[in-house]
Amino acid sequence: MSIGMYLVSNHKLKISSHIVSSEFMSLNDLRRQENFASILTDLKKNFAIDPKNVDPEEKIFLLPDDSEEIFTVTKDQDEGVIHKYTTKPFVYYIDIYSWKNFYEYFSDYLKSLNSPFELWKIWEDSYEYEDLITTKIESLDTQTLEKIFGLNEYLDPIVGIYE
Repeated sequence: MSIGMYLVSNHKLKISSHIVSSEFMSLNDLRRQENFASILTDLKKNFAIDPKNVDPEEKIFLLPDDSEEIFTVTKDQDEGVIHKYTTKPFVYYIDIYSWKNFYEYFSDYLKSLNSPFELWKIWEDSYEYEDLITTKIESLDTQTLEKIFGLNEYLDPIVGIYE
């Protein structure tokens, strides 16, 4: 089993480019990369993203510098367990590469969204609605986010709601 972390909203979320030194890219931007064939393979194989189902202009991909690779937010293309918890139409998967600076950058990213959203942390292979912890997010500071996501440990499914 693996832990899934999601950003969910009733609104299509804009992905800003100021989170890390790299910019968010569209599928068309990725096509201009030298290693596009490798990127395409990763999207299909590791992220289960079918490029045919992605808006080629939506900037949802992040290719950070290796030294600054912290997290990515990608539009979820799967009909996995998260869709048993929520009916909101816009579901984004959060992939964390470095916990060291994650909360600082993620907090800045969330503040830039200017839309209500939910943060989910669930088991990917198990629907545990009766154990779901719901919390209201009052502040997008690092301490609040750490209470929701922790440090990659899992006790119960949790949703943080920011309005």
